[in-house]
Amino acid sequence: KVNKHTLIPRPETEELVKWILKEEFSSALDIGAGSGCIAITLAKNTNAKITAIDVSEDALQVAKENARINEVEINFLQQDILQTTSLPKVDVIVSNPPYVLESEKEKMQQNVLEIEPHLALFVSDNDPLLFYKKIGVLAEKSLNCGGKLYFEINEQYGAEILEMLSKIGFVDI
Repeated sequence: KVNKHTLIPRPETEELVKWILKEEFSSALDIGAGSGCIAITLAKNTNAKITAIDVSEDALQVAKENARINEVEINFLQQDILQTTSLPKVDVIVSNPPYVLESEKEKMQQNVLEIEPHLALFVSDNDPLLFYKKIGVLAEKSLNCGGKLYFEINEQYGAEILEMLSKIGFVDI
């Protein structure tokens, strides 16, 4: 289920989850859970302990309902990642953070602008890597040895995200 408080899952998210499911892990954290589609799919296809956080209580209600329908157990937390100082130790961190620039709104399809939550879509043109920087720094301290970080990204910032993650200390990016 989705509603005005959640993004509509897209093929890119499905592809990201397929990559994660090729790995072996016993714990995962989904940052920006939305409808819960990533966390729920990981829970349904692994025996891993899954935690999912989102800033929106309304989105979390949808995610919790979706988890119930899919008969999976997920630890859901309302949390603003930008105000977070630490994360639980996990093997995998995944996030589809807001990455569409405010200036790109005019290029968006009208149905997306009218239906999907702008909170989950848009980031300031002045700091387009805001979420990636914050999550990267937290992930570097929170990932277990050999852990992996997965992002959906704005493709125009791929090189900058790679450089930023390298400076934080990530390898095999």
